[in-house]
Amino acid sequence: MTSFAIVGCGALGGLYGGYLHDASNEVHFLLHSDYTHVKDNGFRIDSIWGDLHLRDIPIYHNSENMPQVDVVCVCWKSTQNHLIEEVVSPLLHEKSIILFLQNGIGVEEEISQVFPQHGIAGGLAFLCSNKVGPGHIHHLDYGKVMLGALQDDLDLTDITQIFNDAKIPTDLNNDLIQARWQKLVWNIPYNGLCTIHNVDTSIIMQNYRGLCETIMREVEAAAAACNHPIPDDMVAKMLRNTEKMKPYMPSMMLDHQHGREMELTYMYERPISFAKTAGVVMTETQNLLTQLQALN
Repeated sequence: MTSFAIVGCGALGGLYGGYLHDASNEVHFLLHSDYTHVKDNGFRIDSIWGDLHLRDIPIYHNSENMPQVDVVCVCWKSTQNHLIEEVVSPLLHEKSIILFLQNGIGVEEEISQVFPQHGIAGGLAFLCSNKVGPGHIHHLDYGKVMLGALQDDLDLTDITQIFNDAKIPTDLNNDLIQARWQKLVWNIPYNGLCTIHNVDTSIIMQNYRGLCETIMREVEAAAAACNHPIPDDMVAKMLRNTEKMKPYMPSMMLDHQHGREMELTYMYERPISFAKTAGVVMTETQNLLTQLQALN
């Protein structure tokens, strides 16, 4: 049986880790502020896939007390990645895979320099989910995961099947970097605009749809210039899907509301830099970043 560690048990890690555990996989959860609450009350997930209340799950307050596992799922915000080596190292055996379920672009390449002997993979979660209280996740909409390997010889077929068997709809993408650019088409405009204007996605679609599309086209042009073109219909598809989905407050907006550092490095600074190197200037994306930096 493949064993997992969930590092970062918030809106994303808590949801996917909970469903992996509910499907009888070996899953170990690293908790911090929620540790005592979950120990006493269990972990609650309200989800469109079916509600869960998990009790007596393997939880830990320190990774040094956790067993080594086959797959370490790093699900915390990328603002915590400076802690990666310290937290993840105790969880690794010789063949462990490190799977980054995070927003943005560039993280896998950087972390591969920290763990050069290990398989590095990324996961893109197309998900509307919020942490609404200690040990309590509310999954509102979507939830599909796209997995990709950084190294060409890393096979993620078994992990993909395990996710699907746990009711987590999951696909493989042979171009991880392209998949990350694809996710940025949505993340860059909606995270930024919702945060700056302090409104949910439905209000952005009513008042700033044109600006959203302009920013999406900048991301599309940057991806193409970096030799990872996204499908031609992706911008139109994401606009349609956002119009249809339930009003949603993206994670960056919630981070700002709660006084937490926002994920600007991998979601904005890296793609703008990569695009500039490839000869593309992301004017509106840079304007968005400048406004977010003033808030951060």
